[in-house]
Amino acid sequence: MQGLVRTTGIIVLTSLLFAACAPAAPTAAPSGATAAPAAAPKASAPTPVPTAAAKVAAPTATPRPGESPVATATKIKRGGTVVNAYQWTYPTMDPQLSTASEPPGTLMLFNYLVRHVVVDNQTGRSEVKPELAESWEIVDPKTIVMKLRKGVKFQDGSDWNAEVAKWNLDRIRTHPKSAGKVQVESIDNVEVVDGSTIKIHLKQPSAAILALLSRSAGGVTKAMISKAAIDKNGDDYFANNPVGSGPMKFTRWVRDDRLELERWDGYWEMGEDGKPLPYIDKFVDRFIQDASVTQVELKAGSVSMTYNVEGKDIAAIKANPDLVYQELPWTGPIYLTLGFNGQKGPFFDNLKLRQAALTAIDRQSMGNTLGFGIGKPWYYPAWGPGTPGYDPSVPKYEYNLDKSKQLLTEAGYPNGIDIGLMVISRSEEIRISEILKSMWDKANIRTTLETWERLAWIDKSRNGNFDVSFWRGNMTLEPDALSNSYVCGAAGNWNNWCSKQMEACLAEGRAEYDVKKRNDIYKRCLTIQQEEAYMGSGFTMPGNIVYRKEVKGVEPQWGTPLFYPGHIWLDK
Repeated sequence: MQGLVRTTGIIVLTSLLFAACAPAAPTAAPSGATAAPAAAPKASAPTPVPTAAAKVAAPTATPRPGESPVATATKIKRGGTVVNAYQWTYPTMDPQLSTASEPPGTLMLFNYLVRHVVVDNQTGRSEVKPELAESWEIVDPKTIVMKLRKGVKFQDGSDWNAEVAKWNLDRIRTHPKSAGKVQVESIDNVEVVDGSTIKIHLKQPSAAILALLSRSAGGVTKAMISKAAIDKNGDDYFANNPVGSGPMKFTRWVRDDRLELERWDGYWEMGEDGKPLPYIDKFVDRFIQDASVTQVELKAGSVSMTYNVEGKDIAAIKANPDLVYQELPWTGPIYLTLGFNGQKGPFFDNLKLRQAALTAIDRQSMGNTLGFGIGKPWYYPAWGPGTPGYDPSVPKYEYNLDKSKQLLTEAGYPNGIDIGLMVISRSEEIRISEILKSMWDKANIRTTLETWERLAWIDKSRNGNFDVSFWRGNMTLEPDALSNSYVCGAAGNWNNWCSKQMEACLAEGRAEYDVKKRNDIYKRCLTIQQEEAYMGSGFTMPGNIVYRKEVKGVEPQWGTPLFYPGHIWLDK
């Protein structure tokens, strides 16, 4: 639930590039909303897209898909343990069935068919590059032929091949508990052509399908896992004993505490020194819920790295000679995403009430108070300047206390209303929710905070036992990834919003290859989101990675934890 595009990001579907087009004319704001546009970063001119029927071949894979150099071979040192601090728990170690979208350890354990590589750290421009798929060709608008990397093995010794690739995609598409099935619903079937070639047949053209098969545009749900491990021991055993083809193998998982991994000597990818990755011996992903504890341990050296530190800590981090602060101007978290219950409760089927709540949020004050001079107001859940369809002229709910009280009366609550705000029990969320409560209380939307541990929060979301829910959200690199959050009943649909109009819009955008038409469709989707008002947002800050000075080879990537762990090494 992290990561925000702040300037233009370009998705490359083989050689197809997608970028946000120039903003269109303003649209009328819904009742209670203000459509005054905010200044937006300039978008790069989109690269022309070939006709859908054109055959497009991917570049030949290099020994290492990440193209930015880690270091010269003479400088690289091997060995040591990297400890990452992570604020979210792993509900399961089966990535295809997990509700945790981007845990760092999965990048060590598993590979994907393709990966996003950031090729410009100033703009966040990224490209889809080969990983377990060595190359691919778009034969026609509904057919993709993938050549798979040969000689790859899983950590249990079983082979990676076309049969295993097909099995993985079929499992993601059809498993009852699959968290990614909505994102691959455009796949009709997968055909094995030979031992190292698969043919993906689509139900309809999908301009986003390759991007969605990466980790960055849809989380860990598309990781490739060992078929042999599932065949031997079943889903339940695998959920606690994962087997992938990544650079590190599983050793221990202590639920709600830590994940421990160690080097796997059979990894296929070579490092800059000509030896198999990874450079480090061990990787530990520690669950530390309190950000202040992370800062203490980072300075003491018991934690090696973390990401998206709070604004209040940045000045001290920059002043510490033992720490490196790396700002990512193109990404960062949205520190307030709201979801009004789309199934039942006072906000269900009451547009005026939802608008009253959204109009009572002083986002500028929130950004100033909690962002420590870095935060800025944000109005569009899941859309940012690099997202196709983003347009600052789309209606936004700006702060207007008098208007909020008027809408509250029109909603049928002239004397105000008592509501519950469901919050994950973490220090940052609690601080944000307390400020939001004060704003809503002032508008006579009398708010009680209901704090829950994250997994309990997820259960209550699934069961619809809340009035309005709050989480730290993200902007998407690819709008089609929103299917996992906005489609009725989808795994990431935390507030149970069910809009057939939005579903139809997302499906239309998925099938369109033309950059301009696609941008226009997704702008309409964004407008639907704003007009139905079941979602809201607050403020954002630039993303960042913080690590000890001895940690080298940190390469920012899309998603969390914003680096590719296989390339990091320790200079000590």
